[in-house]
Amino acid sequence: MLRRTGAARWSPGAWCYLHRAPMYTGFGRAHDDEQRGDGSDQHVPPWASTVLTGVDLMRNNKYNKGLAFTREERDKFFLRGLLPAAVLGQDIQAERVVVNIRAQRSDVDRLAYLLALAERNERLFHHVLRGHLAELLPVLQHPTTARYCERFSLMFRSLPRGLFVSLEDAGSVTRLLQNWPMRRVKLVSLTDGSALGAGGDWGVQSIGSPLSRLALMTAVGGVHPSRCLPLVLDLGTDNARLLADPLYVGLRAPRARGEAARALRDELLAGVRRRFGASVLVDAADVDHATAQELVVAHRASLPVYADAVHGVPAAVLAGLYAALPAAGGALSAHRFMLVGDGPDLVAVAELLEEAVQREHRSGTVWEARKRIWLVDAGGLLVRDRPDADAVEDHRLPYVQEEGAAAPSLLDAVRAVRPTVLIGLSAGTPAWAFTQDVLREMATHCDRPVVMPLSRADADGIAGFGEVSAADAHAWTGGRALFADALTNRSLEVEGVGGREARAANPVYIYPGLCQGVIMSRSTRLREDMLIAAARAVAEAVTDEDRALGALYPPLTALQDTAASVAAAVAAVAYHAGVASELPQPSDLLAKAYAVMHDPTYRQYD
Repeated sequence: MLRRTGAARWSPGAWCYLHRAPMYTGFGRAHDDEQRGDGSDQHVPPWASTVLTGVDLMRNNKYNKGLAFTREERDKFFLRGLLPAAVLGQDIQAERVVVNIRAQRSDVDRLAYLLALAERNERLFHHVLRGHLAELLPVLQHPTTARYCERFSLMFRSLPRGLFVSLEDAGSVTRLLQNWPMRRVKLVSLTDGSALGAGGDWGVQSIGSPLSRLALMTAVGGVHPSRCLPLVLDLGTDNARLLADPLYVGLRAPRARGEAARALRDELLAGVRRRFGASVLVDAADVDHATAQELVVAHRASLPVYADAVHGVPAAVLAGLYAALPAAGGALSAHRFMLVGDGPDLVAVAELLEEAVQREHRSGTVWEARKRIWLVDAGGLLVRDRPDADAVEDHRLPYVQEEGAAAPSLLDAVRAVRPTVLIGLSAGTPAWAFTQDVLREMATHCDRPVVMPLSRADADGIAGFGEVSAADAHAWTGGRALFADALTNRSLEVEGVGGREARAANPVYIYPGLCQGVIMSRSTRLREDMLIAAARAVAEAVTDEDRALGALYPPLTALQDTAASVAAAVAAVAYHAGVASELPQPSDLLAKAYAVMHDPTYRQYD
């Protein structure tokens, strides 16, 4: 059924198929105008369509082109007079947007400008991100998103940008999910706002986190925006400032924990599976580590569930280690790994490292793999001879070494173990600094030491270099270090050494391509071997020239190509393991990855 909107008269040639907003039923065919799996455009059936013309068309962010509407389109869709006379192409519009972004006072203002642009013109938003990804990446990640959420107000200027599920919806979550207009969702970015930067708990204001992450999923991994669902699980908040704010629009109650929170999470994920299928990927964004681990363990048999803390950080670290091997020499199992700190990511990194070492040598045992991994916390080297070894947390116990004498400091530990890889993974202020003595000691027994200070100097990572700066690490090892921290992406000149390149061990190298690989294969599981395949694909994008400069990751300008390679590698594992449901398997998975990537170029309306 077609209806006339926004015009005094209507002609049969002046229409385009768009989805009708009220038709959010749980049956029938998809109502959303999106791309098929092969990348081709799809027309929705006429009974689910409506005509948008004039102001209605300009207000629809999925189809609005602003000043890029041609003169013919302005005549056909009754836009003449509603726009200035100039016709500006998408590239010119993007240049204007970038000028405005650069004129903003802070990254938080830049993020607010970008998200407002997405509400007006979705394709221009993604076109700008794609063309200026390296420049805008810090705007879409922490700590900018955390600061943005602190001042985010849910004053909807257009359609709602996400779905909100609260404790008050318990028992009716499946019915609530029917209200989301897009039927073919394949990626849900879920947050409960419990671990958003230094402020911690920002309740429903944390919607900025999944919005930013999904923008990166599209810009880097090419996941079609209509396949994405930003979702906030409102369990209340312990933030006294929000509870006292009369304008706060979330659930005004202390944060629920325990069985009530667990039951709602389980109901939500069961509803997601029922509504969108068994291959929908759930991205747990900015939830605390314990909750992320619980979601992964509880639901990995029914849905692919991803979390940066459980999957992204370990895979990014492993990618850096694979990239280091041609310069550092030997196989992964030939190296000695020292993990320093007390952060929740540390054991996740150790577990994936153990899995990768064991898979490299199938004849090896898990015990042999663990002998290559040494942990150091504030009390020194974690060995049985340490006086407090019996008090070690259960999740760290598998990595307490039976052999080795107690080493109360990091320098003593480095002298005793002689590691070739040194990784810092503290939750806040680093447990130990990677001092000049520590790195020089490491360099005496290792020609190309791998140094990865991934802790951050303060709680929300706004400033600081973690355990050591890139410049110091290169200077103290005579320029031989292979270096990556959690923040630094820049070229630097090191006195006495020359030019070096620092590139951060960022999960953005992993998760956009990983998600696209799961989606394009319709995998019903997320497996450890997929993470290892993703890490290898990232490492293969690192050149000998990169390693000569001390870098362990490809340049940010290569993110999209890297994501395509990651997607192909992940999909290959899914097909090999028998968990892919998109059949038959394409003959060229890399070509398939490029084909399904979203193209934000404006379409012509005939």
